[in-house]
This record gives sequence, C-alpha cells and structure tokens, in this order.
Amino acid sequence: MPGMHMNRHQNPRDRKPRVPHRLLCAAVLAGVLLSAAHAQESARAAGNGGSWSARVGYVVDGDSIWVLPAGGGVRVRLRIDGIDAPEICQAGGAPARAALLALVRGEPLRVSVRAHDRYGRAIASVRRERDGLDVAARMVQDGWAWSDSNGWRRGRYGREEDAARASRSGVFAASAPERPADFRRRHGACPHGPSPATTGAAPAGLSGPWRLQYLETIGTRLT
Repeated sequence: MPGMHMNRHQNPRDRKPRVPHRLLCAAVLAGVLLSAAHAQESARAAGNGGSWSARVGYVVDGDSIWVLPAGGGVRVRLRIDGIDAPEICQAGGAPARAALLALVRGEPLRVSVRAHDRYGRAIASVRRERDGLDVAARMVQDGWAWSDSNGWRRGRYGREEDAARASRSGVFAASAPERPADFRRRHGACPHGPSPATTGAAPAGLSGPWRLQYLETIGTRLT
C-alpha cells in the first residue's frame, strides 16, 4: 500500500526516538520509591520528634489541630506547646477556635515535636513557614489562650498574656475569665460526638450554651 511504502522509506532523521520500555519502567519505579521514602521519613519525624512541614486538616479547638505532613504519611494530632485555650464547650471556646483557624488555614506550617501527652497527641510548636509566626505566641497575645503555667512558673508566653490582659483582648475582656484547667476540674471534658457538619445535630444530652458552642464550631473540617 502507498502508506506502507512511504513508512518504509521514511528518512531516519524524521523518526521520533523511542524511550526503551525498561528505562521507562525503571524511572517510574524510582519515583514511587522516592515518594515512599519521603512519606516514611515524614512519618518517623511525626512519631519521634524533629521538625517537619505540614498543612492543617482539622481544627479541634484553640490549641489542638490535626495536620497532614507535607511528605505524605498518616495525619497527626497536635497539642500546641506552651498554651492552654478555652475548652470548645467553655465560654470563649468558639472564638478561640476561630482565631486559630484564621492563623493556620491554608498555610504551610513548620511543626517541631517535643513530646507526646497521655492522649497520644504530639506536643509541638507550630510556626507559619511564610513569615515564621509563632502560632502559640499570637494566640496568647490576641487573648485567645493562656500561657501554659506550672505552679509558680508562668510559662514561655507570660509577657504575651500580660499584654492581652492589659488590653482586655479576647477572653480577658471578661472580668474574671476562667482558666481551662479550672473549667475541666469543675465540669470534666467537653462531650464528644458526631460532627454537626455531617449530621446537623449536637450529641444527645448536650444543652444550653454548651450545645450552642458545639454547633458553632466542633467538627469543622478543612478541605
């Protein structure tokens, strides 16, 4: 056929070079192995400490978030080191969570894990990579968290707390804001249940201001 005749006599210089099948497979395999190694490295960093990049996937309250390591791997729940924010069912819990959300949403974060608490959460400092902002310091400075004190020690963010109190910012606008630790001793932990983002309802037995706080904030996922 004429078409076949033309192909047989095609100038070799006009032919496109073909990538050998074995070479292509080797390149694909190398890419898969490299990605897997990166994911394993991120998972080890998340579990054993170290510093790594992440993005937030879920904001629980004003001092607790879920993050996704930039290199892949399992998601990690973090307790932000050095602060104590209002419980989600406590007065100030909803705006504290909203303040944290505003600081971290869509931001590449630098996570540095120091330890793990009894609930399995990684205790970590969190900074925004684009400007180095210390998320914990800003939360205290804006009045949406206390510096995490221990006895007579005021914690690393004592100055930020003093400034927030002086300007009556955030929770310190109230005459006598209750520390989250005291709130937990009086009321216990906040109730947990299904997300209102999917069910449209608060857990059974939750009423009054606690119900309102829950419906406003708990369970909001970032996509």
